[in-house]
Parts: sequence; C-alpha cells; structure tokens
Amino acid sequence: MHDRALRIVKKHVEALQVNLRNQVVLTETGSNYYLYLPIMAALCGAKKVYALSRDSSYGKAKDIIAEAQQLADVLQLSQISFFENNLPEEVFNNTTVVTNSGALRPLNAEFLAKFKEPFVLPLMFEAWEIRASDLDIHYCKQHQIKVAGTSEHHPDVAVFRYSGLLAMKLAFEAGFEVCGNTIVLVSNDDFGKTIHAYFESQGATVIWVDEPEKAKPHFATADFVFLAKYDEDRNYFSDKDAIFVGEEINTLNPALVFVHLYGNVDIAYCKQHHIHVYPQKQGRAQVMTQTLGYVGLEPILKLQAAGLKVAEEMLHHNLSSLSQPISGF
Repeated sequence: MHDRALRIVKKHVEALQVNLRNQVVLTETGSNYYLYLPIMAALCGAKKVYALSRDSSYGKAKDIIAEAQQLADVLQLSQISFFENNLPEEVFNNTTVVTNSGALRPLNAEFLAKFKEPFVLPLMFEAWEIRASDLDIHYCKQHQIKVAGTSEHHPDVAVFRYSGLLAMKLAFEAGFEVCGNTIVLVSNDDFGKTIHAYFESQGATVIWVDEPEKAKPHFATADFVFLAKYDEDRNYFSDKDAIFVGEEINTLNPALVFVHLYGNVDIAYCKQHHIHVYPQKQGRAQVMTQTLGYVGLEPILKLQAAGLKVAEEMLHHNLSSLSQPISGF
C-alpha cells in the first residue's frame, strides 16, 4: 500500500505546488491514510515536522510510529520527530503550522495557549463543517489565530464528489441496487446535493427532504432511507424524544432500512426494536459513519495535500479560492 500511497501523495503535492519551506509543522501520524500526513509535510519542504500518535481503537501509538518511522527512514526524511501519546514542550516553541488532526484534538484554549509564536491552522474540510468540540474557534478569533477551511469543491481538488461514491458503496453493502430503488434522502447541505445527484444518475427515484420528520410519509413506499444531515443532533431512534419510533416504522414498512452517514444512531436500541440500520456501528452527529477514506486512498490524501496548500496560502497572506478564511484575517 505504501508505494501507491506515496505515488498519490507526490502527485498531489506537485500538482498543487505545495511549498512549506522553512516551516515547522505539528500534525499527527495515525493508521491507514493518516500515516502519511507527516511524510507529506516533509515532502512539501518543511524544515521540521512534529507528529503525534495516540493509542486508540485503530492501533497502538508505538506500532503506528514504528511503521511511519521506517517509511521516513527509507525516504530519508530526517526532519520528522514522532511522539507517543504526549507532546514535549519544545513543540510549542517554534511551530508555524498546526493541523486540525484527530490526535491533536481537541484544540481548546488550554492547548492553543501553549504556542509561543504565531501559527496558522488549516482545516482539512470545508469551513461550514467545523465542530466546536474539536476547535475553540472563539479563542482563535480573540487571539487572531489564522484559521481557514479547504474548499472541497475547488476544481484542483474536487473531493466532495467522493461523498456520492461513498453513499453508493454504503447502499450496495446494505443490499440495495440503487437502480430502480425508491430512496428517501435526509439532508439539507452539500452532502445531500451530491448524494442526490449520484443516486438519480444511477436510476433511483430519490425523495429528498431537508428535515427527517418529512421522511415519515414516504416510509411505506421506500426501499431505504439515507441519513446524511450533517447538523442533526437529535437521536434518530430511542424510547423518548427521538425522531423516529420503532413501532411506527415496523407498522408502515417492516423491511425499511436506514443507511446512515451522519446522525445519532444507537445500534443496540435498533437491534432490540428490530429497526434495520446499516452500517452496524454507532452513528454520531457531525461525524461521518464512514469517512471518504472508505472509498480509497485518493480522496483523503488529496484533501490533506490541499489542506497543507491552505496553510501555505495563510502563511504568505496570499489566499486563493481554495482557502476559506474563518479567523485571524
């Protein structure tokens, strides 16, 4: 996998002409496609890269670091320093770029206040997708920390279209053909727009609603409901204060399946009340059940390269339409 991943990394770094020469980058090294973030930063010319890995359900930090270090050694990228579970104080002295990566989050006021020099904070997603639980944007605004999102629709990146492919893959895995199916799509954002276009292009009848309550009248005739409303924070299924009631679903259409990309979905409750959901994993508000990486390496690595390009643009006060400024400008 490393050979193909590095080929993709180099392709997008070169295509976007990312230049981080003389910069000090703090990022993460994680499992799968997140293994390559520090490698990518180094290949962009950063003079120093700090990479944090944490123990998680995806693997032990020491094992992830061992794999990343071996790759860095092969590529002769000696400027990368890996840290296991905690960061030393030296990291906060001269860092100029901080990525909004999982191992570093939450980037709260306590964490952000540790940095001694000005730095930029590129978000490797659209500005509207920012989560308060991950980043204290109010602190950033108060202290003039430059933060910008990355346009996933930009023609040089165009990774948002992969959300349509991701929706198709989840539908196939859930046992549906899409072509000839009646699908109720719940979304009020760009995810819905893209997914709607993909489903329709493959011959589905798509009923697109912006609020989940509007889906109920279509339960009886639908093959499945696709939940993709990013900012819906209510529980979809529970004993009280839920959007959907198990008994009502089973009365209207006992074969109905809910495929979820976003939203609070309690798998244990659904099993107990015979509500069919896919994937068989907990769903959370504002967190993708499966990321774009579930489609493959290309979208995540391209988006990471674009995020580092946004960092470069902020550092040099030269924003293009790729960057979506939020604070500090």
